[in-house]
Amino acid sequence: MSLSMRLYKLEGITRDWINYYRFANIVAKLRDMDT
Repeated sequence: MSLSMRLYKLEGITRDWINYYRFANIVAKLRDMDT
């Protein structure tokens, strides 16, 4: 596997992780509003 391909995959994983983290953050904020 070439370096650029490795970086491309890593970038995709990182983006997914950030999106998941942001989503979890929003859910936590909504939960705080409910209480």
